Amino acid sequence: MARCSIITKIFFMVLMAMADTNYRFVYVDIGSYGKDCDSTNFKRSTLWTSIQTNMLELPSERPLSGTEGPNVPYFFLGDGGFALNKNKQNQW
Repeated sequence: MARCSIITKIFFMVLMAMADTNYRFVYVDIGSYGKDCDSTNFKRSTLWTSIQTNMLELPSERPLSGTEGPNVPYFFLGDGGFALNKNKQNQW
């Protein structure tokens, strides 16, 4: 009697989304490879390209409310899986 084993292949896809302060999705990217890290997927996204080329038109830097300075850039919050930069901060 022949023994046979079934090898299953599992493929992961990444869903990356951004929501505004009203919990509405304003950006969705579906289909990155699950084997890549979050930071790599983010840097391959159209959102990253838009941020880097100033096509996203983020508001200009300004002081935080109730202060006189320094100017602070607008930024996105994400978890530790994403690399830090001027417009990306971690929540802790």
